[in-house]
Amino acid sequence: MLKPGGVFYLSTMEEDEHNKSRYQIAGAGDQVYVNYHQEGYLSKVLRENNFEIISLKRFSSLDTIIDLVWIGRLN
Repeated sequence: MLKPGGVFYLSTMEEDEHNKSRYQIAGAGDQVYVNYHQEGYLSKVLRENNFEIISLKRFSSLDTIIDLVWIGRLN
């Protein structure tokens, strides 16, 4: 459990018109459900639940997927 003043790291893939939550085939051929999330929604929920967003960054990969990374603190 995170105590007040505690810092967290959260990383997820951003949902957009090309990337929606769905089943995908993994490298070994297994079917995996992959969740994509909207930055605006997650940032809003974090703030509403007494978290301060210290940093939010986006990282692009070679394809169309954008990784979102938050560093935050529980107030």
